[in-house]
Amino acid sequence: MGTVLDITERKRHEQELARLHYAIDHVEEAVYLIDEQARIHYVNAHACQGLGYGREELLGLSIPDIDPDYQYAVWPHHWRDLQTHGSLTFETRHRTKDGRIFPVEVVANYFESDGQGYNMAMIRNIHERKRMELALAEREQEFRTLVENLPTYVMRLDRALRHTYVNPAFVAAVGLPEAEILGAHVGAFWRATNVTIDAYTALLMRVLSSGAREDVSLEWRSGMAPCTAIWCGFRRSTAATAKSAACWYWVST
Repeated sequence: MGTVLDITERKRHEQELARLHYAIDHVEEAVYLIDEQARIHYVNAHACQGLGYGREELLGLSIPDIDPDYQYAVWPHHWRDLQTHGSLTFETRHRTKDGRIFPVEVVANYFESDGQGYNMAMIRNIHERKRMELALAEREQEFRTLVENLPTYVMRLDRALRHTYVNPAFVAAVGLPEAEILGAHVGAFWRATNVTIDAYTALLMRVLSSGAREDVSLEWRSGMAPCTAIWCGFRRSTAATAKSAACWYWVST
């Protein structure tokens, strides 16, 4: 009877292990099991496909063979850092069998089994994300160059209605250094005579809430010509989350 129970228990464990291997092999991220000497003990199918190696080929390699940024000279420090923190998320680069290098994001997790330390690493190819970030940065630089040279006033506010950007035309109109304007509340430099600051901030909060454009005509006490303020809300997405809306303020004089 004891033998039958032992066989049944063994088969149950084998079935659980088979299901686990199947699940890991079908994860849409590369999975590596790595030891303290940077040797690779396990890889899933996605890891093999991403680097162009067969499974047995990869199991014969170490991390320095596939990662130009984590060579043997830096590996001991990295391992100690992983042991200390238990989990690390960082970016590095991987090299395929044919020599192509691409950026990756690594989520490394430290654990011990039978007295031996291991890193179970989940690795994601972030080439497309990096390409989009670069394209966005280039577009933002083009837009900033345009805005910096506009004769009209342009500013950006955060949800607390503090200045996060002002163009040179606005700085010149206010007559204060840019450093004193940035971070200051929109009411700090309020000079309009036909709209109260309370009414103005209420308008801004509506824009932030709805994202819809609102226009308002402003007449100033001094230093600035009458104008129309055009406020638009927007949301900015990042790799982590969507940041709360801010306002671009375009003024036609």
